[in-house]
Amino acid sequence: MDGTTAAGHCAALVKEADPARFVGALFAPEATRRRLLALYALDAELRRVPLAAREPMIVAIRYQWWRDAVTGLPEATRGHPVLGELALAGLPAADLIALIDAREGGAEPAIAEGNLIAAAARMCGAPDGDNPIAMAAGIAIVTGSRDALEAARAAWRAVRKARRAELPAYLPATFVDARHPVTAFRLHWRVLTKALRNRF
Repeated sequence: MDGTTAAGHCAALVKEADPARFVGALFAPEATRRRLLALYALDAELRRVPLAAREPMIVAIRYQWWRDAVTGLPEATRGHPVLGELALAGLPAADLIALIDAREGGAEPAIAEGNLIAAAARMCGAPDGDNPIAMAAGIAIVTGSRDALEAARAAWRAVRKARRAELPAYLPATFVDARHPVTAFRLHWRVLTKALRNRF
């Protein structure tokens, strides 16, 4: 599978599995967008592993396959279109393995989401020390359906601290359950206008 087809595969996968992250990636510059979509495509594949196999042994084998595959990057790109895109993304294997471990081990959802956002933010230029912002955004995603107002506040705190270039990584945290439409509208408006200023 050539690079264009692999990139299209990742984009289509993320668009279907995680629309909020797909939209967030669209606000990133083209080179960064492709890298973000590769990361999000890996996460989408990892999240559907336990849905595709019911036997715990098969689930463990599939997670280990991904772990071995990303450890072999950039040389080992055969076997799955996401691998070729991950090789081009140049993400540290430690970030990818941490994501695999979190999804396989049933980590607290906010931690798994926070780790994913932190990796995406680093792609967008965030320093390693910004993990607390990523964790706040992860909490917003996970708690969105239970407590929309608190989720919106957590996302707002994350976005206020983020640099404009990092906005695509944090944008998914703003798509919370809008039981408080005024708060949600103000948050979305501020985030989108800030992201658009960076994009154009």
